[in-house]
Amino acid sequence: EHKLLQLSGMDRVRKTEYKLLQLSGIDRVRKTEYKLLQLSGIDRVRKTEYKLLQLSGIDRVRKTEYKLLQLSGIDRVRKTEYKLLQLSGIDRVRKTEYKLLQLSGIDRVRKTEYKLLQLSGIDRVRKTEYKLLQLTGIDRVRKTEYKLLQLSGIDRVRKTEYKLLQL
Repeated sequence: EHKLLQLSGMDRVRKTEYKLLQLSGIDRVRKTEYKLLQLSGIDRVRKTEYKLLQLSGIDRVRKTEYKLLQLSGIDRVRKTEYKLLQLSGIDRVRKTEYKLLQLSGIDRVRKTEYKLLQLSGIDRVRKTEYKLLQLTGIDRVRKTEYKLLQLSGIDRVRKTEYKLLQL
C-alpha cells in the first residue's frame, strides 16, 4: 500500500488510489473512478466504468481496470492490453479489447464491457481472469503483472500488485 501510494509524484493519482482502496460502497467507487478516469483524459469511459463497478463482487476486475487506466493515455493502454491478451492467445478477446480501447462510442463500449464482465460473482471472475492469463499460480501472476507494469515504467508497483492479487 505504502509503495503504491508513493508512485512517481502523481499527487492526484495517489489521492485517488488511497480513496479507491478505502472504498466501502458503490457510490464512493463511482466518484473515485470518475476522478481516476479524469487523470488520463478518458472521460467517455466513465459510464462504462460505472457499469463495470455495478457488477457485484468484481473486486479484482476493478483493480485490473485501475491499473490499465493508470497509464498515461489510451494508446499505452491499448498496447498494454494487447500484450496482456497475447499471453493467453485468446484472439477473439484481443479483438474485442482492441475495439473497446478504440472507444468509438460509449454505447459500443458499454455493450462490450457487459459481454466481457457479465459475471455475477468473484469466483467466476477469478476463473475468467485465470483463463485470460492462463495462470496456474501466484508466481505466474506476479510475472505477468511485472510484464504489464514494465510497459508503463511502474516497476515499484510489482510488490503491491502481488499483494492485491493475493486478496
